[in-house]
Amino acid sequence: MLLGLILFMVSSSLFAFDGDWDVTVEAGPVWFSRNDVAVPGDEGTKFNLLDLTGDGPELAARFILQTRINDKHQIRLTLAPIATEGSSILDENVQFKSTEFTTDFSTKAVYEFNTYRLGYSYVWRDDATWSLSAGASLLVRDAKIELSQNGITETEEDLGVVPLLNFYARRSLYEDWSLIFDIVGAAAPQGRAIDAALLASWQGGGPWYGSFGVRSIEGGADNDTVYTFAWLEHFLFNLTQKEICVIFSI
Repeated sequence: MLLGLILFMVSSSLFAFDGDWDVTVEAGPVWFSRNDVAVPGDEGTKFNLLDLTGDGPELAARFILQTRINDKHQIRLTLAPIATEGSSILDENVQFKSTEFTTDFSTKAVYEFNTYRLGYSYVWRDDATWSLSAGASLLVRDAKIELSQNGITETEEDLGVVPLLNFYARRSLYEDWSLIFDIVGAAAPQGRAIDAALLASWQGGGPWYGSFGVRSIEGGADNDTVYTFAWLEHFLFNLTQKEICVIFSI
């Protein structure tokens, strides 16, 4: 029902929508706490990709467009690319797709997990003390794991759509400061995805406001095709320009 509501809001409001959007640019260092991989998931060798890429830090950034349809309905578009790579000697021979990568040569690994998300939220409270909203999102993932050794390269790519739930809470503290908790996620037997942030936000009287805090991203998939689970910790800073006119039309 929530996903159907997203499609309804998109068809009725985005396509031929002319309104004011909040535009946010977020950036900061990200560390990998976990990145376990096996391809294929049932027969490949499970190994820690961090042994090749390292655990960071890497620079990560995301871009967010958000607008209110009216007092109770809002939509958000999020672009969040993540990529890392590195080379080292494997601790053991690894069967990855149709190739066995050995400990005899240096192995290069590339990991990409780019996501594009459309979310809808219903705002049930928004006053000087609290702002609370919840809804659902559609996430499009564009992922790639690649190993190269001695002139041989194997690549596992995945493009898919995942439904998620989202919740947002802002608590005003004092003067222009507030505390924000923002989470998007879902879980199933085949895998899970969680993207949660805790932010301290400052909003002055002008069109700009900024935030800083931490974001934790965790999830993956476990099936016959691929086994992959990663956990990232992100220290972030973001800057938002309020009410920029963005025009969508078809």
